Amino acid sequence: MGFDLFGHQPVLTIKGEGQSRSIIGTLVSLMVYVVFLAYTYQQLILLIYNGDPTIQISETLRDMDDLSSFSPKEAGFDFAFSLKRDLDPSIAYFDVKQIREYYLANGTKLNETKNMTIQKCNAEQFNYQNKTQLKSIKLDENYYCLNEGEEYSVTGNNLSPEFVYLQLRLLRCQNGVYLPSSYPTSSSPSNVTSSPTKTIIGPLGQTFQSQLTSASDLSSLKCSPNVVLDAILNNQKFYFVFVNKNFVPSSIDEPINSFLDDSIYYDMESGKNKKADLLVKQQAAELLDDVWQITPPKEIEFPQVSNIRFYEQTVSSNDPNVITINIKLDKAQTTYARTAYSVLNFLGDIGGLQGILFLIGFYIASSISEQMYYKQIIEETIQVKDKVPKQKQKNKSKVKPMASTTHHAISNCESNNTTIKVIEQSNGVQDIINSKPKRSLCFKSKKKEKVIYFNQDLKQLSSHQNQFQNQEDDDEKITMISQRELLKKISNSLTSNILNTFHEIIQKSILKRYKFTYSADAIIGYVFKINCIVKTICCCCKRQRREIKLLTKSQDQINNDLCVINIINGLKKVKLMEKLLFNKFQRTLLKHQKDWVLSSSSESEPDVDKELIQ
Repeated sequence: MGFDLFGHQPVLTIKGEGQSRSIIGTLVSLMVYVVFLAYTYQQLILLIYNGDPTIQISETLRDMDDLSSFSPKEAGFDFAFSLKRDLDPSIAYFDVKQIREYYLANGTKLNETKNMTIQKCNAEQFNYQNKTQLKSIKLDENYYCLNEGEEYSVTGNNLSPEFVYLQLRLLRCQNGVYLPSSYPTSSSPSNVTSSPTKTIIGPLGQTFQSQLTSASDLSSLKCSPNVVLDAILNNQKFYFVFVNKNFVPSSIDEPINSFLDDSIYYDMESGKNKKADLLVKQQAAELLDDVWQITPPKEIEFPQVSNIRFYEQTVSSNDPNVITINIKLDKAQTTYARTAYSVLNFLGDIGGLQGILFLIGFYIASSISEQMYYKQIIEETIQVKDKVPKQKQKNKSKVKPMASTTHHAISNCESNNTTIKVIEQSNGVQDIINSKPKRSLCFKSKKKEKVIYFNQDLKQLSSHQNQFQNQEDDDEKITMISQRELLKKISNSLTSNILNTFHEIIQKSILKRYKFTYSADAIIGYVFKINCIVKTICCCCKRQRREIKLLTKSQDQINNDLCVINIINGLKKVKLMEKLLFNKFQRTLLKHQKDWVLSSSSESEPDVDKELIQ
């Protein structure tokens, strides 16, 4: 019988409620719920549409002594270059090669060169998705690219044991120098040997005739005179475009954005070699877009160029270099981590907000709610209530004619300089109550004689004794008969029946001693009960300080009464008094009494009980 999972636990209640409730607590609770539901709705939208991913960026410097290579072309990097006009090999030509620099065990530095073949660009083979933009810049007509089958990689830097980079050069034609194998072959659509004679228009408007040899004799090509070379190459424009990429955290479908970058642009000058080092970063992105975060993150590797170094060098007439671009590996690298707003984050956010809002609401409303709890108990148990509000209103309505009559009587008394004494009769209680006073009563003070006219019977006089207050004038005061003297005269003139008649009046006058009301200002004053604040607010109001003191004592009394030990001791005292004062028959009746049995016909019993208690 002692094992029961569903047993009901008895609790103390306040009028059937398990906890006290107040308007302030209700309003604060409503505000807390509104804010909580609004925030929950907002975070739920972010969870559904993945609108608030967490982005983490980790920037590091790679170990350049590490010989691991990076292939930009496989990662999505591509480039194209052009003068935006057909280039005659007898004037200048492009040279692309991969250079490998490394050291032997004895410290000797060696270079290895791998020539790369070039061709006119094909927009379909170019590693860029926006083909419309490629057509707008006429990539197929004006630009050169690496051959589709050419692969290259970059490794290290100048201080590394092995340094691999890609070099693109625009070279002036030199007699006795063989045309490099990287130049487009005769099968290429850009082959300049398609005509034995070609017209080249220079920037100065001159027309030069360049005699070209056959396709089989390109290696023994004779260059144009230096005057012609300088006139053509000087002030020409060199264009270099490449595919650059960046990470876009807000894009779920395409987190890696590709765009054409034309940061490298040159106006060529004779006698100068303009250079640029294009540093390619090996970037990585880890994507975890699963809201449940069960699957492992997706890893993406992409190239990014954010560092380009420009410089130029003055060269002699024998130096063929006009433009030099080196594509190298950047030692800086960045790892991006994007984590979707998950269900666990959602639950954690709303749980944390709930706790914070509860704490805020607790600090705002708990103190006032506690005082409202004590207010409800004090009103029902300690605080005295006035039961005759209607009688007070009737009495107030009778004050005006009495005041006017009294004033008239006083004026008459002053004019006649007469003094009238209090009526003393001993004909019984009813004669005194039913008799109407026919003379007025006046009392002399030391300064001036004042008259108070009694126009009511003794019953009305006793009920309105609080209306005989001090009447102040600018130069004089009316001396009132004290309540003690009036009660003394009444006790000497009236019999015991009169005392019984005024018993209720005397009881009410005792109960109407100083009372406090548990109002809103008292609660606020008690909540902020700090010495400096109380002294500042209540320095001129002793009554409010007295009310706060009474509130404190009332709460201490309630806490003492609600103590379990005091309740048990009180019950023991009741049982002891029952055994001492009641006989066996009375105890039996008390044991089997049915006064507290509920009945459906009695609806006003709780109200009657309250009246009896109060």
